[in-house]
Amino acid sequence: MDFNSTLKIALTTGLSALFIGCYPGPNTLAPDTKAENLIGIPLAKNSKLQSANDEDSPKIVVFDKTIRRVHHFDLETTEHLGLFEVERSDEDHFLVYGSEKNYFIDMTKKHVSIQNLNNRKQAPTVAFVGTPLSASYDSKQGYLVVYDSYQSVLILKIDDNGKIVRQFISGPVVDSDGTIQAGDISGNGKLVLSIRGTPAASTGAVLDSIFLVDIEQTLAESNTDNKLIGEKIPTNLTEMSWVAPVPGSPNLVMIRSTGQISLMDLVSKSVISMPTDTWVVEKYSKIKDPHIVMRKNYDFYENINGNVERRLYYTENGVLKTKTQTKNFNFILNSHLDVKKGHWNVTKVNTVREYDLYNSYNSYFEGRSFTRIRLSDLLTVIDTKIADKATVEMSGNYLFTLFSNPMGSATKTNIETNESTTLHNFNVKYLK
Repeated sequence: MDFNSTLKIALTTGLSALFIGCYPGPNTLAPDTKAENLIGIPLAKNSKLQSANDEDSPKIVVFDKTIRRVHHFDLETTEHLGLFEVERSDEDHFLVYGSEKNYFIDMTKKHVSIQNLNNRKQAPTVAFVGTPLSASYDSKQGYLVVYDSYQSVLILKIDDNGKIVRQFISGPVVDSDGTIQAGDISGNGKLVLSIRGTPAASTGAVLDSIFLVDIEQTLAESNTDNKLIGEKIPTNLTEMSWVAPVPGSPNLVMIRSTGQISLMDLVSKSVISMPTDTWVVEKYSKIKDPHIVMRKNYDFYENINGNVERRLYYTENGVLKTKTQTKNFNFILNSHLDVKKGHWNVTKVNTVREYDLYNSYNSYFEGRSFTRIRLSDLLTVIDTKIADKATVEMSGNYLFTLFSNPMGSATKTNIETNESTTLHNFNVKYLK
C-alpha cells in the first residue's frame, strides 16, 4: 500500500471518529415516535394555523420579538395595517388569524385572548391549568379548539368581531371505551377525534375508533352533562396519531396509524390505506393540503452526503397518492403543499440538524433557503436564499421577512417573480 493510500485511510478514520464524537447516532436523531398525539397543529413552533376552509390570503399577523408586539400586514398592497400591544409580552405568542375576520387570536402558555383589529381589545378569555400545546381553527364557522398539556379540550365559538359566544371544556376520556389521541376540525365543521381504546377486561384487546363530535350540540346550553356529543365510528386502524382534514373534500380525513397512512370517508365510513413499511416520519404538515414526509432512515453518514430518500404522502381529487424523491436537500424546516396549484414549497437548510416533526420557518435562523418543487414530476423550479436572523412567514404568493429592528424593517418577496419590496420605519408612527 502506498503512502497516499495509507494517508487517505488515516484521514477517513480520523474524520469518522470526529463525527462519532460530535454527532448523536441515528436512533437519537430520529424524532419519529409514531405519535404526534395533538388536536390541530402544535403551537410551540408558531407554525401557520390555517383553517381547512381558508383560502390563501396576502394578509398576515406576526409577533415581533424585538418590540414584543403584533404586526398586521397586507402583502398585496405592501401596507402596514396595524401594531397591537399584547398581554404578557415577555412570553412566546402563538397567533391564529382568518383573513376575512375582524380579529386575531393570541395564545400564550396560560391563556387565550382575542384582539379586535379595530383596537377594541377583548379581555383574556380562558386561563389554563395546563399549557396549550396545539389548536385547530375553522374560520368560516368561528370554531377554535385548543388542546393543553393535561389533555383538556377547550372548544370556543367566536363571532365575526371576536366575541366569544359559547365555550366548552372537556377532559381526555370520551367514554369508558377510550381516550383522545389526536384530531382536527374537518371541512364539514365536525371535530374528528381518534380514540385510543381501553383494553378489554377479558381479552386485553384494544379497539380504537373515530369519534365525530357535533360541535354545535356540544356547545348547546342543553348539554348539561359536560360531554362531547357525537358519533362513534369503529375502525381497524390502530394508534391513530395524526388526523388531518382534506380541503375541498369536507367528509374526508387523512390519518396516520401504525404501519400505514389512510384516507377515511366520514359518511360512508370507508377507509383506503397505503403501507409505510419501516419508514419514519420527517414532517407532518397541514399547510395548505395535508401531507406527510417520510424518510427511509435517519442515518447521519448517509445524510451528510446528500443520500436522502423521501416519500411524500398526500391526497389529490379524493385519492391517496405518494411520490418518492432521492438525493436532495438534507433538512426540511417547513413543508407547504398546494395540490391545486401543483406546488410543493419547502423551506430548508442544507446541513444535518436535529430533526423535528413539526413545521417551522424559524427553528433555525441561518443558512435557510426556499425551494418550490413542481408536484407532477418533482422538478425544482425556484430556489432562493432567506435572510439570516429574520422571522419568516409565507402567505399567498409572498414570502415575508421581518428583521430585528425597533424602527421596523421587513421585505416581501413575490415567489413567482422573485421581486422584492422593502418596508422601512413602519413602527415610527406608533412610538411614544
